Amino acid sequence: MKSAPNAPVSQELLERLWAQMQGRYGHRWASQMGDYPEGIASAEWSTQLAGLTVQQIREGIEADAFRGDDWPPSSTHFRAMCLGRTNDDDVPTSKRPGAAMYRPAAPRSRRIESDASRAAADREMAKLRKLLRVSA
Repeated sequence: MKSAPNAPVSQELLERLWAQMQGRYGHRWASQMGDYPEGIASAEWSTQLAGLTVQQIREGIEADAFRGDDWPPSSTHFRAMCLGRTNDDDVPTSKRPGAAMYRPAAPRSRRIESDASRAAADREMAKLRKLLRVSA
């Protein structure tokens, strides 16, 4: 389901999001955002979620679960998670929306490397060890 750019978020979707976040964060969500999506908090979240697809919002909810934080995200941080634009420290790369395109084409053990590149890397490592006075 694709939303038009900046299309308003339905009240039903906000209610489902509120229920999800209240289940996850309990009092911490309710004390900041309220028990029901209404007022200033609801308007802010509605603005931030405008134009996102239901799938993007689901991905944001999933990314939020992997943050491992006891506090709910801000509306702008949640939007970033929906779009896959999070801090490296927030969500493991493998769990980010669109993560498949960042996986290496081949496992490390099967990557093609030349003997010359390995020898160059070994020489550079030897220089660093000498500089740092570290033995191999």
